[in-house]
Amino acid sequence: MHTVSLRISADWGKTWKWDNTMTAGLATTYPAIVRISRNIIGVLHKKDSYSTVIFTLAKIDIR
Repeated sequence: MHTVSLRISADWGKTWKWDNTMTAGLATTYPAIVRISRNIIGVLHKKDSYSTVIFTLAKIDIR
């Protein structure tokens, strides 16, 4: 089982000010991330033994 978590760092990984677990408890593989707008990220991933493809939008807050 894999969990997809999005984390954002503004200082090259020294601190992580934003964290969002998108798929807690789901078997997930091969995530791909795309920036949709300034504060929206899209995540495409497979689940259920590769039989289902999911696209999820996440609002990010990086202040």
